[in-house]
Amino acid sequence: MHAASHSVPPQDNHELPYHQPAPNNRMLLSLECGIPSEVTWALSRLLMFTATDRFHLTQWPTLPAALCHWPEWLLTQEEKMDEDSLNFCPSPDFATNRRFALDSILVLKNMSMTEEGGNVLARSERVRTLVMRILETCQRPTDSTLELLLGGIDLFRTTIAKWPTPPTPAQITLLIELVGRSHDRAVLISGWLGLHTLLDTFTQTMHVKPTSPALNAAIRVLPIHFDRDLISAALEYILAHVSHPALAKAFLHHPEMPQVLRLLASQLLYDQQRVIDHVKLTLGVPPKTAIAQNNAIGLLELTQEELDSISTLPEPDRVTKWSVYSPRFLIWNH
Repeated sequence: MHAASHSVPPQDNHELPYHQPAPNNRMLLSLECGIPSEVTWALSRLLMFTATDRFHLTQWPTLPAALCHWPEWLLTQEEKMDEDSLNFCPSPDFATNRRFALDSILVLKNMSMTEEGGNVLARSERVRTLVMRILETCQRPTDSTLELLLGGIDLFRTTIAKWPTPPTPAQITLLIELVGRSHDRAVLISGWLGLHTLLDTFTQTMHVKPTSPALNAAIRVLPIHFDRDLISAALEYILAHVSHPALAKAFLHHPEMPQVLRLLASQLLYDQQRVIDHVKLTLGVPPKTAIAQNNAIGLLELTQEELDSISTLPEPDRVTKWSVYSPRFLIWNH
């Protein structure tokens, strides 16, 4: 009888067979089986795997649809249950499935960060439908839906440039109104950047109205000079808004237009003062005089006694004695 061969179990985070795309891949099967422990294992591995450059979504054609299952389930529950039930007394099963939904959105967002993943997700009708459904269901986000909403807006922002067709005017209005009424910094920044990408990508038609709530929100935050990320996102959206000829003409008649010019001038002065302060800080350091160092190689003249003592030594003692003197000096032998 031949002795049975025992293979060494794979190390944690190094299961190469699980990383190889195949119909029977364990990560994919675990995600689709619905067993909580298996789904937890699959999502934790996918969160790590999709954050590396080894992951290629084109090799996993069924993965986006599988990841849409739990967010769709959570949206259905949000439509059925009231806010108090979701926040104060959720069942253990609901809490577990909600975590699956949020992790799935995070995995999809990791995938969309690459050019290849963004193209695949943008072509997926189920992913596009999920994004717009999140924007529609979470129009007034609560504590239980804010994280899901942020994931949906981020997916919109990272994939909209690759959508085969632009969203409908009604769908665009969902994001515009959401950004217009929101006071959440993350929603504002991601929403403005998503609308900016939308206006820059689909330039053939006008997707926003001259009196856009998102534009009013961007104007409203312009005095906040110190928040660089917020101001940059607001200015990017204003720039994309006025880049359309019809919107630019309407913007000249906007009631807040004179105030916007004052705020933009104030922003320029603020940025200039930052540059001046930086220059003053750089040039204001008291000068220090460096000590001059003479690196020239000098000549070392040995005395006659030193020469006699070295010349009488046998080898290799003579070499050892010579090595006592620094190699930077030349020996001047008279």
